[in-house]
Order: sequence, then C-alpha cells, then structure tokens
Amino acid sequence: MASVISANPAEANGPAQAPRAGGGARPRLANPITWLAGLAALALASEALARAGFGVAESWWLAAPLVWAQARLNGWRWGLATGALAAAWAGAAALAGLPVGAEAGIAFPAVLAAFVAAGEGGRRAGAARDAEHERLREELAKGEARFRAITETTPIGIFATDASRRGVFANAAFAAIAGADSLAADWVDCVHPEDRERVDAGWKAAADLRAPFRAEMRFLHPNGQVVWARVAAHAFGAGRVEGYTGAVEDVTEQHLVDEAFRIQARRKRVMLDNFPGLCAYVDRDLRYRFVSREYEQWLGRPVAEIEGSPIVEFHDPAVMDEFLASLRAAFAGERRSMMREVRTRGGRMVRERTTLVPDFDADGLVEGAFLFSVDMTDRLEAEEGLAREKERLAVTLQSIADAVVTVDAAGRVDYMNPVSETLTGWGADAALGRPVREVVLIGDESGAEAVTNPVEACLRDGQPVSVAGENVLCRRDGDLRAVDFSVAPISSPEGAVEGAVVVFRDVSASRRLAQQLTWQAQHDALTGLANRRQFEHCLDIAIDSARARGERHAMIYIDLDQFKIVNDTCGHAAGDRLLKEVSAVLGAKTRATDVLARLGGDEFGMLLRQCSMDKAQELAERMRGKLEAYRFSYEGKTFAIGGSFGVVPIDESVASIADVLRAADAACYAAKESGRNRVHRYQPGDREIERRHNEMEWVGRVRRALEENRFVLHGQPIVSLSHAGASHIEMLLRMTAEDGELVPPMAWIPAAERYGLMPRLDRWVIGEAFRYLGQCTQLGLWQDDAVCAINLSGASLTDTRILDFVHQELAATGIRAQQVCFEITETAVIANLAQARKFIAELRRIGVRFALDDFGAGMSSFGYLKALPVDYLKIDGSFVRRIAEDPVDHAMVEAINKLGHVMGIRTIAEFVETEAVLNRLKQLGVDYAQGHFLAKPGPLTPYPVSAGLLAAAQGPRREADNRLSAAQASH
Repeated sequence: MASVISANPAEANGPAQAPRAGGGARPRLANPITWLAGLAALALASEALARAGFGVAESWWLAAPLVWAQARLNGWRWGLATGALAAAWAGAAALAGLPVGAEAGIAFPAVLAAFVAAGEGGRRAGAARDAEHERLREELAKGEARFRAITETTPIGIFATDASRRGVFANAAFAAIAGADSLAADWVDCVHPEDRERVDAGWKAAADLRAPFRAEMRFLHPNGQVVWARVAAHAFGAGRVEGYTGAVEDVTEQHLVDEAFRIQARRKRVMLDNFPGLCAYVDRDLRYRFVSREYEQWLGRPVAEIEGSPIVEFHDPAVMDEFLASLRAAFAGERRSMMREVRTRGGRMVRERTTLVPDFDADGLVEGAFLFSVDMTDRLEAEEGLAREKERLAVTLQSIADAVVTVDAAGRVDYMNPVSETLTGWGADAALGRPVREVVLIGDESGAEAVTNPVEACLRDGQPVSVAGENVLCRRDGDLRAVDFSVAPISSPEGAVEGAVVVFRDVSASRRLAQQLTWQAQHDALTGLANRRQFEHCLDIAIDSARARGERHAMIYIDLDQFKIVNDTCGHAAGDRLLKEVSAVLGAKTRATDVLARLGGDEFGMLLRQCSMDKAQELAERMRGKLEAYRFSYEGKTFAIGGSFGVVPIDESVASIADVLRAADAACYAAKESGRNRVHRYQPGDREIERRHNEMEWVGRVRRALEENRFVLHGQPIVSLSHAGASHIEMLLRMTAEDGELVPPMAWIPAAERYGLMPRLDRWVIGEAFRYLGQCTQLGLWQDDAVCAINLSGASLTDTRILDFVHQELAATGIRAQQVCFEITETAVIANLAQARKFIAELRRIGVRFALDDFGAGMSSFGYLKALPVDYLKIDGSFVRRIAEDPVDHAMVEAINKLGHVMGIRTIAEFVETEAVLNRLKQLGVDYAQGHFLAKPGPLTPYPVSAGLLAAAQGPRREADNRLSAAQASH
C-alpha cells in the first residue's frame, strides 16, 4: 500500500535528529541561535576577506561555506568561535598597520588553522556520536522492518487516525478491504452510503463515552464492489482524544454464507408451508424437528409448540402402533407409504396417505425420516362417487326429463332415450342410423328450418354449441315445441371428434311462464303500472341519452296526501282500491312515450321523455288539479284526495339515478312541507332541497354505521343530591365516523328520526346497555339501588315489537327490571299518549322505571303529567341553566320540583354547569343533578369491567359530594 500513509513515523514527520553522545539530539540548522551565530561569523569572515582584496560578494561567498561547515559539524559554538577568531585576527593585522593583502594572508591561514584544529576535536567527538546514532538508526530500522512485515502480511486491516478520523497509518489489508487509495480524508467516506449514517452515529457515541467502537458495515469500492467488514477501534490520548487505532476484518464470505443460509431456511419454510398437505421431519428420538404450517390447523397447536415435542403427544393411540412400525422401517432405510384415518381438531375423520422417506447422512446412516401426508378423503370419495354414478348412468338416461340423443362422427343417430322419442315423435328403431337433421329438426317460431344444424356445426368444429332463446323443435308430426338445445362433442383420447351428444328439453311452459314473470318483474301487481325497478331502468336510459346526445327529459315525483287517512279509516282494501283509481287518473294525462310507475306505497313517479321543465311543471299542475277534483268513495264515506308533486330536470349534468331520485324526493317533500297539494320545481341551490339531501345522506351513513357496528355507548352520571340516594347513569348513543372520530349527535339524529331509523337504534341501545349492565351485576360492580337510564324515541312507543324485545333482553341478560329506567321526551308522549300509557303500564308492571325527559318544554306538561305514571321528572335544561340569575327560571324549577314531590315523583335537573346552579338545586331540594359541572359523558369501561360502572357513576358522585360539602359549608 505504497500510496497509503507511510509506516515509518520518522519519515512521516521529517528528517530524524542525529543522536548526541550524551543521549540528546544534535541541534538542527533551524535553531534560531545557530542561525544568529552563523550570520555573525559570516559577517566577520567576509570583512576579513574584503580586506584581503576580495569584493563584498566574493567575501561573503568564500566565508559562508567555512562558517556553515564549522557550525554544521561542531555546532553553533564552534562556528561562532571560528568567525570571532577570524575577525580578531583581521583587527589585529589592521592595528599593526599591515596592508589589506597581508591581513588576508595572515587571517585566512589562521582562520583555516583554527577551523582545522577545532574540526579535528569536533570530528573525534562527532565520531563517537555518529557511532551511537548509527546503532540507534539500525535498531529503529530493524523495528520498522518487523512492524512493516507484521502489518503488511496480516489479513486484518490495521489503521490509525487523528482525532478527526483522518488517516495517520493504514496497512495494505485496510486498503484492500476499504477500497481506499488514500486516507487523507475521513475513512468513514469509504463506507457504503446506506450504512454511513449508522456508522457515523455509532462512532460518535463511542467517542463520547471513550468506549470501544464495534460494528459491521459495508465498504463501497470505487469500482462498485461491496465488501462486508467487521470494524473495531478505540480512542487514545491523555486527557483528550488524540486519535484512534483500529482493526478491520473482511467478513464478506461469512456474510454471504449467512445470507445464503437464511435464504435457504426461508425457502425451506416457504416450501414446507406451501406443500399441499402435511410435511414434517421426525428424528430417531421420535420428536418433530420441523413441521409445516398446515400442522397448526391439523393439530390445533402453534408450530413452535409442535417442533421439538414427541410425536406421541399428537396422535391417536389407536393408530400409533402402525405409525411407529412404519417409522421403524423408515429408520431402517425403507421408504414406506400408509393409509390411515385420522380425526382432525374439528372432529372430522379424514383419510390420509402418509409417505415416510428415510434421511441418510454422508456415512449412509439414517438420522431421521421425512413425513409427507396428503388428505385423500375428497379424492377417494370422488372416485367412489364416480363409480356409483356410472352404475346409475344407464338408469338416469332412461328416467331424466331431458331428451338425449347421441350421433356418430357422420352425424347419424346411434342412441335415443325415451324422452327424446316422445319429444321428436321418432321411435328409436326408426331413427337409428338416420341423419340427425331428419330426427332433430331445429327452426324458428314460424317453423322455418335453421340454415345450419347445430349438431353438424359441433361435429365440424369440435366445439360445444348451445342454442337458447326463441328456438323450436319441429316434431315428426309437424307440431312445434319450444326447446333449449345444446350439443357437445365426444372426443377420443387423441382429440379426434368421434360423435356428439345432443340434449334438449321442452320449455314451452317455462317460456310462457318466463314471459309472464318478466311482465310481473317490470310492473306493479296492484296497479299494473311500471314498478320501481322498471322505472329506474327507463330512467337510466334517459340519463344516458341526456349525457350522450344532450336530450332534455323531466321527472315528476308524486306523493298522495290523504292516503294514510283512507287506509287507517277504511282498511287496506280501501287503500288498494284508491291506488288503482289514482293510477287511472294519473295515467290519463300521460303521453305514449311517458312512463308512469308506482314507486312504493302511495308514491308514484313519471318519466317525461323529450320534455322541458316548463312543460313538465304544466303537466304536474294539471295532474294536481285532477287529483284535487277527484273524490274517492268507499262504503258511504267520501274522501278528498290530493298530492304533493316534485319536478326535476334530467340533463347532461345528472350523474346517476340516485341523484335524480334524491332531488325528486326532496322537491316532493318541500311541496309537502309547504302545505301539501302543490307542485315544487327543483332549482339549483334550493335550501330546502339541500337540507333534504343532507338528511338523506345522513340516513345512508347511519345505516352503514349500523351494518358496520360503528355505534358506541357513552355514560353520564346522574348524581344524587341527597347522601341517602344512589347515583344513576344515563346511557348516551354515539356514532363513530369512517375515520374513527365521533359524530355530533345532532348531525344525524334528526335524519334518523325523520326516516324511521330510531326504533332500530333504540333496540341496539337496549341490547348493548342490558348486556353491559348484566356484566357489571355479575361482577358485583352495580349498586342494588342504582339505575341505568336509557332514552327511547317517540317512534319506539308505537312499535309493537319493542315490548317483546325488552322482555327478551331482560330474560337473556338476567338483570332486574328495577335497574332499568326508560326516558321518554314530553313531546313524544303528547304525540302518542295512548300508546305511551300502554307502553309504560306494561313495563312498570314488571318493575321497569320511567322518566319524563325535557319536562316543562311543552305547553301542556302539567296537564299530561297526571295521566302518566312515571318515576322521575327530568326538568328541562333551559330552565336549570340560568336558575341562579333568572327568578322566572328559578320559580319554574321550584314549581316542577314541588309538583313532582307532591305526586311522589323524584326530580332530576339537567344542564348543571356551574357551582351556583348546583347550590340552588340543593336549596330547592331537587333529588338528582346531571351536567358537565358534575361529570361529562364518556366511554364506558370495556369488558371485563374493572371498577366498571362504579367508576363511571360513583366517581362523579364523590366529586359532586365534595362540591356539595363545599356548597353546604358556604351557606
């Protein structure tokens, strides 16, 4: 590694100093004192030479080598003395009056004599020093040679750097491993870019701790070669880091071997896990050494537990004797196969074929056996079934309802079953040997023969032919039968067509039925109008024409206004008759190209092709007037019928059928909300329709949330203001969006109420709350007198199935009815008073409690209260929130509280948000309080309950007790 830093430190740092006799080194010319002495001697000598007649320049040039040589050989003192002697001699000659030439003649020999004398002494002393110096140089050279021999012959790379990691020394092995021609820069620059950041961070961390650095890394050579190396280095220096020494070992081959081993192990595992069956290895100790992943399903244990375990732990003792005998044979060097029945973890009996292959080592000894097991159950059952099917084939052909005819390669009939004889009118005896075209004659409904007989086409092309649709079979007597017809070639093992099998059946009756079913599938059975499915099909065609050709169409959505009254008053028979008569009234106003359909219930749709919005609105007004003038009579009763109409355009901006129907439904609803019996024309940006769209979108999201189980229960404590009472908890329904975030209740509850989803949501809440309450009760985490409050919508009060559902859930969860309190809003009760009374009475009979929610918000609260047997009154939060500063609200809360107590009903104040409100409620004697000041709603503790409902209900209770104690102390 000639170009890497030298291995000789003396060469790296400049010429070596010669050793002195006293053990020190001879001063170098770079010594400032030597230079000053030499310059002084040079000046004096040049003066003497000048007096001898030499010029200034010549004097300096002649004197300088002498002085320099003296100083170089004997040191600066001898050089100074020589110069001084020459100067003194020249001065003495001048005082004696000698001429300049004489001065020079005298001075120069004297100087020369002094120089020689001094040089002789210096040589003797220098000779001794040179001998010592030469000995030391030889020793140093021998040490360097040994060091270089060691470093240059070792395969381990050795390097030394300064504190900045720049190279001071590196041997050839390091250069070969690192791929570096020079270490003038940071050696980490030779590291592969993908490893460089990791190596640099590790180096710095080791340097900060003054700890050894060890790492495996890749070196990237300039020619692209990658070398894996293991590097170890350590900092040196007293007090501070002066540099680093380290070693590098090439581990590329080891790394490649390890990587190859890992790849081989991974491939082995992939092969094992993808073997179509079970694969394992059993050693001579009868232990599984490795098994395929399929064993997990087979034995019901993870692979990690199976491997290393004795095989006897996993096999039925009844089959172990045969299995062990096969294993012993494999260990003896025999290849064995065995069939056995094995019961799987799921209890299914399977028949498997196991092949045992001995594993020989390099010396020919068996170390173990490979086991390959394949489930043969399906194959064996299939073979057995095929044999049975072959036995039944002859009987089947004689008894099936399909006609079967086989022909030879020339297209002549060679077999007919009885059905084909009946269907074609040809007897087998008469038909055998005849061309199939004469016996099986296919034509169209008019009786015209097909141009190409399907059987002949199959024999020619060697491909199956299926003929369905409006095809008929011409019988021998000339009668026509509708048939479905198929032909398949019969091929030899070499692929040559040897004949064909013809299968056909009489579908005359089914084709008539299909035509009838097609009509029924497209029309409403009651009115005979197109049904919703057919209407949407026509609507789809209209949308395509609008987008493709710019055509303009319109749709009218019609909702009868008085249908429910007729249906409820006179019964469903009257409602059906009304729908038929209304269909006739509306159909009288349609054009031949229009499509009138019953979309469901009392809703109709009309598609007006090639119609502007103005014409559509005009037609809708005429239809509305016709309905308004129409009177429906039934059993002496007469009803005025009206309708709400929504008109929407169908143009190139329409994206889908759903968009049209949503817009039409929203426009119709806007007409209904505007007073009924009117026409509402859709306009872009219509706020009412946009609100309707938004609600309809939320309906879809609520349905998806129910299907995907994205509803959760939260709980909010209802804290007793009397230490004698137990705190309750109210269950609150929350919906999570697709991204997992909670959706505000008021964003989706109005849509759910408007579109009838609340009963389904109420049942979900009841089921989840009862299960949670049952879990808490079983674990002893529910106080005996604590109550779980559940909100019920007004729609659930009229749902006859809700009572049965509550009874079923109570029985299923085992909770006591006294633990449950249903909260019903005042407005829902007023709207369904009779049903509410029946519902409350039925459940209170078994112990369920009831609370009248939002009491005081309605106009008739006090009047209805006497008719409702409830246990709790929840005072509307609009009164409670400002009770501390509004005397009217204070009086209302006081009156409701007193009234409830007079009637034996406990009171609950909602929206308790401040300490002042809490103190006032305490003064008034309100029984319970609920609000964010006491505790905010939060998720229920998941199963299994850990401090469960007590943590949710009693934690806020204790906090509230602390606040109540403070409030009592202040009063």
